[in-house]
Amino acid sequence: MMLQVLNLKVDLIGYLAVNSLFTKRSVECCLVELVDKVGDSKNGLAVQETLSCLAECTSLDYIALQVRNHCFLLH
Repeated sequence: MMLQVLNLKVDLIGYLAVNSLFTKRSVECCLVELVDKVGDSKNGLAVQETLSCLAECTSLDYIALQVRNHCFLLH
């Protein structure tokens, strides 16, 4: 059940990134959860695709910087 909910959340974020106005503030609201799931064996590819959609909406530099900052803050 939790896997299905996570899949739906990731798909929804990707859909919104492609089909609506997705700003840097919007990215900040959902990036933490996505970064935590990048290496997940079941959801990793969907999360990576969603991160690519977010990078297209904002910029690759911004997404890369935010992901890097989040990774170093966790460890």
